Order: sequence, then structure tokens, then C-alpha cells
Amino acid sequence: MRRAGFTLFELILVVGLIGLLSLALASRLGGGSAKALDDAADIVAADLRYAGQRAVATGRVHRWILDLDDQTFRVEQQQQAVPEGPFETPTHSGLLDLAPPGQELVLEPIPDQTGQWRWLDEPGVVIAALYLGDEEFKDGLVSVGFSGDGGADPAEIELRGQHEFTSFVRVLPFTGEVRIVQGEAR
Repeated sequence: MRRAGFTLFELILVVGLIGLLSLALASRLGGGSAKALDDAADIVAADLRYAGQRAVATGRVHRWILDLDDQTFRVEQQQQAVPEGPFETPTHSGLLDLAPPGQELVLEPIPDQTGQWRWLDEPGVVIAALYLGDEEFKDGLVSVGFSGDGGADPAEIELRGQHEFTSFVRVLPFTGEVRIVQGEAR
């Protein structure tokens, strides 16, 4: 005669399956915000690398400019220098200045999509701060500069996601190398 009910094996199997499904669901929910943060860091790092590579390729100063209030950013380049003339040649060598003519650095958006103001399309991710050297900026316009010789401003961009996940995108001085560091405090 068979009694109604479940065996111990069946109960353990059901509890184990519920545990596995719960674990999968929890990792998926938590992993989604971590993935959004990773994707946002990749976008920022790619933009910074692009600005640095364009600066070297063109020999002109570039900058990645960030509006922390609006959470928007774009890449700008130094305007093409147009010599103003006519130039007069001094009649005496003592009046000859060997320094190149000074020009004001004027930057303009680059003529492609990265020159347009854009924002991160990752839900729940914000650019919390930008550090230039020892200075911290949490609002206003701030930029990271790249020179034509490959050098860059030492910078660190802090991205924050849900559940207090944090990533940093670091720009190394002199080389302009861009690195992503996950959750490591400054």
C-alpha cells in the first residue's frame, strides 16, 4: 500500500531547484546593473582613447569635455591654424624674434558623432566626478586635454551605478593611456 505525500528525495530536489532558480535570478538582477556600469565605462574609455588618437594623428590639441550638471560629453579639437598676413621681415637681426607666433587655443567640436553632445544610455549609471590631478569636480564643465605628442592631462572619471557599484576610467599623463578600474577607491 502506497501512502500519499512526498519522499525526502523529492523534497530535497524541489528545494535545490528553488535555490538554483533564486541564485540565477539574484545574479541576473545584480549583474544587470554591473553590466550597465561596465558598458558605460567602456563608452567613456573609448571616447577618451579616440580623442587621444586623433590628437596624435592630426598633431592638434583635443579635449574630452564633460558637463557634469547635464551628464553630457563630447570631443573637441584645436581649430586649424590659419596664418594671418602679410608678415613684415625685420630689417635688423636684433629685431628678429625666433619664437613662433603665439596663437590663442580655440577649440571646436570635431565633425563627427563624437563632436555632438551625448550622454550615457545606461540606466542607473551617472558620472559622479572627474578628478584632474588633485582637484575634484562634481559639477560644471570640465575637460581632459590631449596634446599632439601623445601626452594627456592626468585624469580620473568616476562612474557610479546602482547598488553602489563604482568604476574609474583613468587617463595616465605623458602616455595618454586609458584604463578602466572596477570598484577601486581613489
